[in-house]
Amino acid sequence: MAEQIKFGDNLYLRGEKLVLDNGTNSGVITAENGTVQIEGTAVITGDLTVQGTTTTVNSATLTIDDKNIELGSIGSPTDATADGGGITLKGTTDKTILYTELTDSWDFNQKVKSTIGFEGALTGNTTGMHFGGLDTLGADIIATGLSDFTDVRIWNGTINDTVIGNLTPTSGSFSTITGDGTAITNVLTNYTTTNLTEGSNLYFTNEIRE
Repeated sequence: MAEQIKFGDNLYLRGEKLVLDNGTNSGVITAENGTVQIEGTAVITGDLTVQGTTTTVNSATLTIDDKNIELGSIGSPTDATADGGGITLKGTTDKTILYTELTDSWDFNQKVKSTIGFEGALTGNTTGMHFGGLDTLGADIIATGLSDFTDVRIWNGTINDTVIGNLTPTSGSFSTITGDGTAITNVLTNYTTTNLTEGSNLYFTNEIRE
């Protein structure tokens, strides 16, 4: 059987199938310049394995029936081989979701927004201005460790059912105020001793004599 058959520019085969009978070996279609081009629609009824350095898909829409996409699926995957892996969306600058082994985290280089909110524990450090409501669903806000707040602004809402104004608090009262009172100003100036309820151990100095 001849191993090579040479034709001109075109080879026309009449029929529905081209069968490469290579026994147990794989059938190979190759080109002298390294590029094989299939014009029209190609339908592969079996599995497709692509071996190479780069796979390029030039299509307007990529549709995949599978609901799970595996990345970095090599022979022996580890966190080290996954480091830096993820998704890159090309734009004026790259928009990325990348895994970092050192912090064991998914890192976004763009803001993340949700139209229906977020659920779950929020841990770690946050920076920048935080807008919107905070709903604890009736639970307490508990801070453990050292918490430093250099600028806390409450715009509208209530504390202990006391209405808080925009930048200037409106009138109201709190159920309990604790501390030594050194930072409380303009609170007691509107009161005199006549506003005090009589009880035991009441002492007054600089009394006014008539």
